Amino acid sequence: GWYIELTNKTASLYPVLLTLFYVCLLPAFWALFCLDRLLQNIRKDQIFISFNVTLLRMLSWCCLAVVLITCAAGFWYLPVLLITVASGFMGLILRVLKNVMEAATLLKQENELTI
Repeated sequence: GWYIELTNKTASLYPVLLTLFYVCLLPAFWALFCLDRLLQNIRKDQIFISFNVTLLRMLSWCCLAVVLITCAAGFWYLPVLLITVASGFMGLILRVLKNVMEAATLLKQENELTI
């Protein structure tokens, strides 16, 4: 009984959830692009540069975009909120990493100016 009701409910939500997940692909692709650029810079030993701070900032904004999209989907289908929590946590970690990288970049720039 309850399983049939649950599958009927999720079947009617399928187009809505699929659309929201397709919308999540936009920030996901942008995050992959930013991550690729960040890894290219690290491979070239350009670690503490301001562009990497910008890339980390964009990565955290991508996670926030996924949080907003999946939070909206959570009103229709509760298990999607797990994605919301995971993306929010990842965005928070990236924001902390960005702040650390920004402080290290400023410290490196100050040391380069010191004779």
